[in-house]
Amino acid sequence: MRAHAPDARSTRIDRGRRVDWRPFGLTARCLVGACLLVLSVSPGYAGGSDVFLKGRGAYLEHRYVDAHEYWSEGAKAGDARAQFGLGTLYHEGSGVDKNPAVATKWFKAAAEQGYAPAQFNLGNAYRRGDGVGRDDDKATDWWRRAADQDFAPAQYNLATQYYFGRGVPKDETIALIYYQRAADNGHPQARKVVESLESGAAPTLAEESASVAPAQP
Repeated sequence: MRAHAPDARSTRIDRGRRVDWRPFGLTARCLVGACLLVLSVSPGYAGGSDVFLKGRGAYLEHRYVDAHEYWSEGAKAGDARAQFGLGTLYHEGSGVDKNPAVATKWFKAAAEQGYAPAQFNLGNAYRRGDGVGRDDDKATDWWRRAADQDFAPAQYNLATQYYFGRGVPKDETIALIYYQRAADNGHPQARKVVESLESGAAPTLAEESASVAPAQP
C-alpha cells in the first residue's frame, strides 16, 4: 500500500524550534471531547439523529438494553452513528455478550460512511487484531481517514505509525507533523511528544502507544 503523507515541500522541520504549520492548513477545530459534536453529518446518518440521541441518552444512563434497541433500529436503517453505538455495545459487552467480531462489523459499517470515531475504532481493531486479523496497513489506512477529519486520537495514532514505521515507511518528519496536528486539536499525549521532539529530547513512546482507548458515543 502506497503511503500518503502531508505535503512538506515548503516546511523544513528542525528540532529545537517551533514549526510554522500554516502550509499544512492546520487548525484547532475541536478538542478531543467535543469532536463528536462538531463532525460534519453525512447523508448516511443525517436522518437518524433522533434514534442515535435516544440511544446515547440510554447509554449514558447505563440503560444498555434500551440503547441496544434504539441503536439496532438505527443501525439497520443505515444510521452511521447508531452503527457506531451498536459496535460500542458489542465492544464493551454492555447489555449484550461481548463480541469483537460483531463490534468490528458495525464499526466498519459506520466507518465506510465516513464517520471518524468509527474509522478510529476500526483502525484500533486492525492494530490489535480485535475481531479481525491484525493488519498494520489497514490500521494505518483507517486512522488516516479519521485523521483527515481532524480527529485527534487518530492523528496521534497515525503519527506513531510513522514514528515506528508500522504500515508505512518510518519517517519522523511526517510523524512530527501528525503529532503537532493532534496537539493542536487538544490531544494531551501528543503535546508532550511535540515538546520533547522540539527540545531535541527523545519522546517516551512505547511500541504499543498507538493503541489508545476507543472512541465512545
